[in-house]
Amino acid sequence: MTAESQKALEQEMRRIYREVTAYRKQHGGTPRGMNVLYSPPILRPKLMIVSIQGSAGDRKLPQEKWPCKFSYSEQVHPFGTSLFGAFGRIGLTHVLLCHTVATNIAFPQTDLGFTEWLKTPGAPEWLSKSVGWIEEFIKLMSPAVILTYGKQPFLHLMGREKRTNQTVEQTSKEGIPLIGCNYPLYNNLPDDKHDDAIRRVERLIKDSTTTFPDACNPNQQE
Repeated sequence: MTAESQKALEQEMRRIYREVTAYRKQHGGTPRGMNVLYSPPILRPKLMIVSIQGSAGDRKLPQEKWPCKFSYSEQVHPFGTSLFGAFGRIGLTHVLLCHTVATNIAFPQTDLGFTEWLKTPGAPEWLSKSVGWIEEFIKLMSPAVILTYGKQPFLHLMGREKRTNQTVEQTSKEGIPLIGCNYPLYNNLPDDKHDDAIRRVERLIKDSTTTFPDACNPNQQE
């Protein structure tokens, strides 16, 4: 069920953060850190990005509340630099900064590859819990478009892999357009393919009849 107001959404998100923190403490912690959101929660955002997993190289403490701004805006990580490059080429930097919610399919950070991490004790359970919480995010926030980066987010949200040899695949999840894109850092994603994904996002946002609050202008929030 979609939250009825920004305040109601934030209340629900605080509940989820408490659940995540409690789960972390009960199941051995997250020694390499943990991310839940890379942005403030936004009711009816234009875009929700779901990537793979945070890098332990970020050296972040386990996150117990959401950041006050879009974390990737600092562009201290190659993924953030790639995001801003692609969105900037299409002229959608403002969408990224003020209308986008970002998360990962697995909340714990790791210094391992995803496959190796998944073999570690407790990791499959963490993945399952993370996916469940992200499903809640989608229902509560009701994004206009979902953009996944990498094999795992698409697989766990759609229940299947992206179609063979498709760098970018467009489908839908429970009526919400979903675009699956290869992960730019591991798959040598060419700029034109990344730009194709962002252009699809742009078209779908323009086609939406939703009214979008501007998270960079709190006076427009409900």
